[in-house]
Amino acid sequence: MNEGIESKIESLKDEAPKTKGSFRLFQKNVEAKTESRRKRNKKRIIRRSIVFASIASLLVLGIGSMFFEVKKETRDLSKRFSYNEFRLAENETFKRLNDFKYPEGGEVQRVSPEYEKAMNEFAFDLYSNVESRENIIINPFTSYLQLDLISHGASNNTLKEAFDSALHLSSDERDENFLKAFLTNRDKGSDSTSHIETYNAAFLDNKYVFKTDYLDYLTSRYCEAYSFDIKSPKDVSLMTNWANQRAKEVSISPSDFSFSERSALVFLSTMNFKGKWGFNKKDTKDMTFYTKEGTEVVVPGMKHAYIGSAYQYDGYWSFNMHFYGGYAIQFLTPDKREDDIHTLLKGKNFFFEKEENKYVPKNRQPYHDSLSSLSYIIDVTLPRFKNSNKVSFENAFKAMGLSSVYNPSLSLGNMFEEKTPSGNDLYVWVEESKQTNSVSWDEDGVVASTIEAKNFAAGAAMEMRNGVSFTFDSPFVYVIRDRNNLPIYVGSVDNFK
Repeated sequence: MNEGIESKIESLKDEAPKTKGSFRLFQKNVEAKTESRRKRNKKRIIRRSIVFASIASLLVLGIGSMFFEVKKETRDLSKRFSYNEFRLAENETFKRLNDFKYPEGGEVQRVSPEYEKAMNEFAFDLYSNVESRENIIINPFTSYLQLDLISHGASNNTLKEAFDSALHLSSDERDENFLKAFLTNRDKGSDSTSHIETYNAAFLDNKYVFKTDYLDYLTSRYCEAYSFDIKSPKDVSLMTNWANQRAKEVSISPSDFSFSERSALVFLSTMNFKGKWGFNKKDTKDMTFYTKEGTEVVVPGMKHAYIGSAYQYDGYWSFNMHFYGGYAIQFLTPDKREDDIHTLLKGKNFFFEKEENKYVPKNRQPYHDSLSSLSYIIDVTLPRFKNSNKVSFENAFKAMGLSSVYNPSLSLGNMFEEKTPSGNDLYVWVEESKQTNSVSWDEDGVVASTIEAKNFAAGAAMEMRNGVSFTFDSPFVYVIRDRNNLPIYVGSVDNFK
């Protein structure tokens, strides 16, 4: 049903009038609106805020979003709209502003080593500064791309420098790699292998108009742009419906968004990832998982053995397990069950492995292999897992040097045509930044929605003569990576509820 609606919506694009530059612009009487705002603002300074969201579905499923408030009298219209309802709404207030076709393919487009390093540094900063909680899940990839899209609306050097610092890379270098990262993660794959789809969109209240240069920029980045009535329950539902059709495995509703009187713009991103791996259901047996509080939970334990390599650090282990198609998941587990993995990782950037810490099995000592090619048997027992949660990034972003984007005295006004009465750019700032994600894995693979050690003693890992065995029977951390080694999901397994 969702695909049918989506295809019909796409067909409406050709029916809408187009203006110069192939952009369909929905524009009201700017002068009248400006005069109205002057009356409402005694200081004659117009300030508007951005609310942006990441709906990330990781299949491996994550739905990430920045949530907003809907007025109390607003009804929850979270249903799927029919073709006629969607068409009627679009004819009135809900309008597509740009038009493009997504490229076919999904082939790997290699990002630069500097871009890979920058996004992993950003992921570490975000994970380290986000509010700590059980079974946390975040999608740093969609957050990074969203902040990059927003950074091009900065109208002063202070904001531009803040974005460059938080994103660990200059705007020019990000521009060279944005499409490579984004298009690589539009890999449709097949049911028998891993695949991923990513979308971005900007929804602008129809009291305002995007600057042509900024709309051109969004189009060049395959970011869909819409005009809508932010106070209309139906339009808000159409916006959430856009996300739900693309997130597929997860959904949001208008009640997940909270708009203020100054809200003007919403950014949404969706990601669906499905990772296929090599567990066999016949080998699954019950296992006991020990929580940090000492509670024992019996869960299905999946078993798998493969050839790989592991890294042994001070009190914990790290290793990668690959999905079919070039994707991977990194696991971090304590050496001893009673040790807390979060305490062991605090302040340590675990997104980067150190070759000198690569584990060498006893039968390889002394060894003649180079460390880079050293591999051996890794035996894994991993509990089935499913979880979802919501995370606010405001405090994390502020700790990462982005306090200025929440400051109404600074401006992201390069996005809008409207000016203040004195002729300056509008004061525009980020109002809220939140994300909701879910992740699940079983013998078939990992599904997540923006989506392993054998314990023979008291520890989570046991060295073997020809390799290493992991039973994940106590809290652990995981990082899911795309084909460019960019982190798309980071989370922890702390409890089963």
